[in-house]
Amino acid sequence: MPIRIPVALLLTAALIACQPTATPVATALPADLEGLPLSPTMAREIRTELASLDSAEAKRLCTEDEIAFVRASAILMAVYLGEDETAPWSPRQTAKVEGLRARWQALGGDARDVSAKCHQLPSMVL
Repeated sequence: MPIRIPVALLLTAALIACQPTATPVATALPADLEGLPLSPTMAREIRTELASLDSAEAKRLCTEDEIAFVRASAILMAVYLGEDETAPWSPRQTAKVEGLRARWQALGGDARDVSAKCHQLPSMVL
């Protein structure tokens, strides 16, 4: 014997399923991106990039120091690649970018490279 579900109950369930949630779903920026001048496209791409750096594969292929360097490099690259869309920057955004650049320099900057093993990690900055 078939189970009969009242149409009103089905519609109510469908409406509940379509209601927005109070919890952000993969759209919130990681804390280290807060306040940086990122275009929507760059913000989306950098979230994906940073997620790959948090993976087990990244931890297997790269040292923590290498991941920190690649992370800072990726964020800095995303900021500068989207600069045409985000300029002019506010003084607060400029200060955040300068702080990020100083951190990147402290991690080795242009003189730094990562191991051959870490280069195996698919990344937009390697």
